[in-house]
Amino acid sequence: MRKYEQSGLAGTGGVVVGVGCATTLLLKDRLAEYIKTAWQQEQSALCIPLPAT
Repeated sequence: MRKYEQSGLAGTGGVVVGVGCATTLLLKDRLAEYIKTAWQQEQSALCIPLPAT
């Protein structure tokens, strides 16, 4: 995760593997920020929108 934080996906050689509490918390925080930002911009946080009903 440290290499990813510093250099993005290119810094990992294309492989990102995270294990443990710190990684889980990091990913949880990033997801929360992504969702919060989308909602503040009045957009969906879904990558693929749900079908209309």
